[in-house]
Amino acid sequence: HEIKWLISKLEQQSLPMNTACR
Repeated sequence: HEIKWLISKLEQQSLPMNTACR
C-alpha cells in the first residue's frame, strides 16, 4: 500500500501551508 507515502507527502505539503498561515 502507498498510503504511508501519500500521508507523508500530504504532511510535507501541509507543513509550508501551516507556517504560511501563521
